[in-house]
Order: sequence, then C-alpha cells, then structure tokens
Amino acid sequence: MSLKCIKSKRGFVIILTVMLCLCIAYFSSFHHQSVYIPHIHTYTHSQRDIFIPLPQSVIDRVKCFIYFLGVPHSGHSIVGSILDAHPHMVVAHEAKLFLKMKENLHRYKDKAAVFNELWGNSYNVSHYGWRTSRSDAKGYSLEIEDLYQGTYSSYIDVIGDKNGGKTTSLLVNDAASWQKIYTQLKLVVGVPIKVVYVVRNPYDNIATAQLYKYISDKKLHFSDIRQTNKTFELYHGGISIRINKYFASHQAIYDAKTQYNLDLLEIHGKDLVDDPKATILKICDFLEISCSNHYIDICTKKLFKTESKTRYKMKWSPDLVSEIQSYISKYDSLLRYHSFDS
Repeated sequence: MSLKCIKSKRGFVIILTVMLCLCIAYFSSFHHQSVYIPHIHTYTHSQRDIFIPLPQSVIDRVKCFIYFLGVPHSGHSIVGSILDAHPHMVVAHEAKLFLKMKENLHRYKDKAAVFNELWGNSYNVSHYGWRTSRSDAKGYSLEIEDLYQGTYSSYIDVIGDKNGGKTTSLLVNDAASWQKIYTQLKLVVGVPIKVVYVVRNPYDNIATAQLYKYISDKKLHFSDIRQTNKTFELYHGGISIRINKYFASHQAIYDAKTQYNLDLLEIHGKDLVDDPKATILKICDFLEISCSNHYIDICTKKLFKTESKTRYKMKWSPDLVSEIQSYISKYDSLLRYHSFDS
C-alpha cells in the first residue's frame, strides 16, 4: 500500500474522530443543563424526528408561562392553536403537564425540563397531529398555515400547555395535588404564570358532552350528527352528572382564582366568533405580547363564522332547562346564557 494512501486514510480517521468528539461534547452540554428530553407518547418512533432541546438562551428569555382551565368542548383547542401560531409563543396541545407532574414531580425540577416537554409536544403535534391538515373527530383541523405552529422565530416570550379539561378535572377531584403542582411550577418556571379560561354556552357544552357519549355508544361519527336536523333523546347516560360537573368546574376555577390569586383571563367562545380580532388582541394584551395585523388576519380566517349550537341537537325537558338556569343565576359571567336561545 502506498504512503500516500495510508496518509489519506489516516487523515480521514482523524477528521472523523474530531467530529465524533464535537458531537459528544455538544450533547453532553444538554446533560449538564439537566434537560429532560420528552417522550411524546402520541406518536410512534418512526414518525418523530430527533428531538433537539431548546437552547438555554431561549429558555432564559421566556417571560411568561400560560396554562388553560375550563370544561372540555369549550373551545380551548382553537385558542391554543392560535397562540401556538404566534412567532414568539409555544403552546402545547394537551401535553398533560399537570398530570405528568403529579406522576413524577422530581422529573420537572427545572424549567428546561418543563419547557422542553411543551416544546416537544408543540413540534410533534404541528408535524404529525391535530395541528396538521389532518382533521379531528369532528372533521375540523387545527392547522393554521403560513404562521409558526410547532416552531418559533428567534426567541420565545410565552410558553405553556393547552389542557384545560384535564387540569380542571385535577383541580376539582384532587385539589391537594393541584396545589402542590402549581406551587412547584411557580418556583420552577421563575416567570409570571397566567391562566386562560375559555367559556362556552353551558347548554352547548353539556349537549356536546352528551352527544359524544351518544356517538361512542352508537359507534357513529360526529358528522352523522352535524348533517342531520334530527334531535336526540339523550337523557340517559347521566346528564345530571354532566350538569353538576360543568358548574362544579366553574365554581372550582373561581375559588382557585381567589385562593391562589390567579392571573386569569376569561374568554367566551361566542366573543371569539362574533369579534375575533378584538378577542385575539385581548388575549395578546393579557399575555403582554404584540400581535401583528398579519397574524390576526390569518388566525381570524381559521375561525367558524357562526357558533356551533349543539343544544338544538338535543331534546331538553323543562326541568333540565330550569336546573341549568338556577345554576347560571349564581354567576355574573354566565348570565348572558340564562335564556336557552341566547
């Protein structure tokens, strides 16, 4: 073998060794930062890209942490998707942060672990999940094109999790764990925590929950319900339980707001449909982040032009309407829904 050939191979080995050392040093730096690399259970290993944690400089710049409270089927998902589309916001789609912290509080001992859990979810949901052109069970996609879902521009000002239903359920059913998690979260993230509470007409919310139960029992698709003028007898399946659950959740959120001095913004789905620009600006002002007209215009186009009034898909007895009205009368913020047709 010639001397020239030996030198060539030796040079190649040296270059390869240097590159390997650089790679080891790079990923070791994340280890020293105690970064927890999340496992996104929703997707298979073949679907996920290699997850790259947020740079420490981006983590340190975050100014605000956000999470959601509220009852399922209230409109949290579209609000979270709108926020995640902002160039300087990362809002995960049901990362279940509070539930994961309940299972393993020690895992989320620093903000890098928390923020990367949410960043990983946002990235994956926007590439493979409900924030792509793929539609959900109701035939509705949460994708907002030409903006920043699943990514960000240079830096992140606001980061958080859209998981209102599960987080509220924990608050209602295990207040002690919720308090422990919230207390640790405040210490870990080290930035102001803000809460978005999305409210929907109670009749529509309760009816939608009942319809999902009906669809599951009958093995139907949501479009089967939407495309018919038929109303359904849905008194079976615990509607009184659903009514109690809705208002118990509402009361628990109000109690928590007072007890823990939560910085909470209440958003009504009807306002988002009737005046989307003003409502999106209201949320941005609450989060203390600027929103361009371009961003607002694109997000506005994503919204339905009218509310989904699923209450008319269900047959209501006078007693049920009266029961809900008695609950509504106790809360000033719900009085706009006192009339069934409001």
